[in-house]
Amino acid sequence: MRYSLSDCSVARAFTFATLSLFVGCSEGPSAPEPPHGELAPSAELALFRPAIGDLTGRIIPTLQDRSGADRLRTSLERFSERLSARDAAGAARSLTEAREALSAYGRGSSAATLDGPELSVIGLTLDRAALLLGLSL
Repeated sequence: MRYSLSDCSVARAFTFATLSLFVGCSEGPSAPEPPHGELAPSAELALFRPAIGDLTGRIIPTLQDRSGADRLRTSLERFSERLSARDAAGAARSLTEAREALSAYGRGSSAATLDGPELSVIGLTLDRAALLLGLSL
């Protein structure tokens, strides 16, 4: 089956919109942010973990720059492990690593342009992770 560029664009737009809604959701429309440097309640973290799994299992494997994608995946997996262990300091360090990997992704190639929608979803997910850690954006 052949896909046209417009099919891929529609699929990417749908993925971006779906994940944007998921990442932006919390327990309530005005759920308070945790105090700086403290993890959100376990229930909020449990709702967020599937977003990290979706990034590492479905979105990151589609990225063009394999070494950049591997660095992103590794940092997000480390973040998820530390989040599961409720290690706020370790999770914050891993989040910083993931942001650095995202910033460095595709430098010197067209990969960042080709993967723009996916990178936006990853960025939104990292922003939501920062809020769950009580960190500023």
